[in-house]
Amino acid sequence: MIFWSLLGVVFVITLFFHEQSISEKREVEPKAAEDIEDVEEIEGTRFSGYYYHGYLDRREKGDIEFDREYFYYMNRYFKDYLGPGRLVSKGNNDEETEDYLAYFESIGGLELYSFPRGGVDLNNGDYITFIVKSLILESDPAQIQKVEDIEVLYEF
Repeated sequence: MIFWSLLGVVFVITLFFHEQSISEKREVEPKAAEDIEDVEEIEGTRFSGYYYHGYLDRREKGDIEFDREYFYYMNRYFKDYLGPGRLVSKGNNDEETEDYLAYFESIGGLELYSFPRGGVDLNNGDYITFIVKSLILESDPAQIQKVEDIEVLYEF
């Protein structure tokens, strides 16, 4: 009998605290409409960067000296740098591999986004700007599914 009485008291106390936690959750104020992120705002972000082999390297436009060196390394080593496992060393020799890896590291690496395929006539090295019209899939590199208002600011 004492066991059932204690079990009943424990049940009532547990029920009391459970009800309090539920009522506290209900008292949380809902977010104001302006605090909720709109999908259009997320999707309407403007991106700019250099286009290479179906990827965008998102960065500010460099000066002529930067562009010359950047184009040299991107044209010659981008596919090796990207590689199937990312940062794969496939240079002709170890010294060459160290050179291009050091270069990419010196510019802060590449902020790569996989560009949507089809309907886009871009050349490697073009500096472009566009509006993202889809969610960006977080992978390595990140994947953009849909873009709008593509403009080539500087042709290679």
